[in-house]
Amino acid sequence: MSLRSLAENRSQEYKKEILKTNKVYDINEKKYFPIIEKLNYNEESRIYFLKCHFEKLSKIVEDFTISTYDFLNVIKVYIIIYNNI
Repeated sequence: MSLRSLAENRSQEYKKEILKTNKVYDINEKKYFPIIEKLNYNEESRIYFLKCHFEKLSKIVEDFTISTYDFLNVIKVYIIIYNNI
């Protein structure tokens, strides 16, 4: 009988500890979930910011390359014209 009551007591203690642990998890989830959401939003914003600016930089570099190429062609034409005079 004493072994049975000891087992019952241990079982009740185990259940109480499980309930305490679940309560702590619930509290932490409520406390940290908004923080984690903000961190995720900030990270997504940063990625979007970088993506947009790299696209702009790519466009600028492309335009600059085309402009430089056109400029060099114009200079070559002027040089050819000047040399033919």
